[in-house]
Amino acid sequence: MAKQRVKKLQVPKPLEPEESLPTPAVNGFAPTLGELQATLQALPDFYFRVNLDGIVLDCQPAHAHAWCIPFPTILGKSLQEVFPPQTASQLQTAVQKALATQSLVCIESTLSVQAVEKGFEARLSPLLDHQVLIVIRDITKRQQTEAALQRQVNHAFLLKQITQEIRQSLDTKQIFQTTATQIGQAFCVSYCLIHSYITTPTPQIPLVAEYRLPGYDSLLQLPIPILNTPYLAQVLTQDRAIAAPDVNTDPLLPGIVFQDRLVNLKSLLAIRTSYQGEPNGVIGLYQCDTPRSWSEDEIELLEALAAQVGIALAHAHLLEQETL
Repeated sequence: MAKQRVKKLQVPKPLEPEESLPTPAVNGFAPTLGELQATLQALPDFYFRVNLDGIVLDCQPAHAHAWCIPFPTILGKSLQEVFPPQTASQLQTAVQKALATQSLVCIESTLSVQAVEKGFEARLSPLLDHQVLIVIRDITKRQQTEAALQRQVNHAFLLKQITQEIRQSLDTKQIFQTTATQIGQAFCVSYCLIHSYITTPTPQIPLVAEYRLPGYDSLLQLPIPILNTPYLAQVLTQDRAIAAPDVNTDPLLPGIVFQDRLVNLKSLLAIRTSYQGEPNGVIGLYQCDTPRSWSEDEIELLEALAAQVGIALAHAHLLEQETL
């Protein structure tokens, strides 16, 4: 009987860390495991892998510290144990959606990290075995830039609206009331007051328009508490807005008690209006619920608006003289 020949099988060698992975080559290049790991380390992202229930199975620890996430203690924990409730809920919903649709899911949100709000983008990609790769990237600077651009657009639109109102309307009372309302709503303040400024026979700043939030009393018939203060005196000398983040500690408002006279005023931003270099009014923004740090953008916007209101007050004064 003839002997059967047995063909010897070739057993492949185990894959070494620096050998090419069985992934398709791109332009003749196939990344090694070490190269992929180095790439993940270089990218400014936080990677982790979860299952359908949101249990963390694996984690790329390189950038976990940026989010104050203690690697490797998060392994085996749920998203609810790793992140705040709102963020965990958003991620868990996105995990289920990624697996249900078998497609990439992206979400954007914010996360408080050591009392600082950071914006993040999470990209969730479905894997095999009902698992999902989550990639979290810090987009705080991008969100801040977008917010700044949006503020600029809103400010330009507000300035254009008020300028058109001043140029097109002949009803000065309506001009001032519309302007006070638009400024008050744009700055989210408790009050926006527009005054004219009369120098003779004695200096006065009569109130010509008022915007106030619901629940606040009108100030139209009340004396203005900043009258005869160093604060108002300085406001009337320049075209630059003056901020008082906390009126109770501001040196230009010495000894002024606002609690009874102005609905517990906490913060103030005011600027004079002028025409041909001479003051003819005052715009005051009053914050009554909390002290407020006025931003440079807000100050610059109020200064631009004051220039237009100064022109309107000058025209109103001329109309009054013509009707006498």
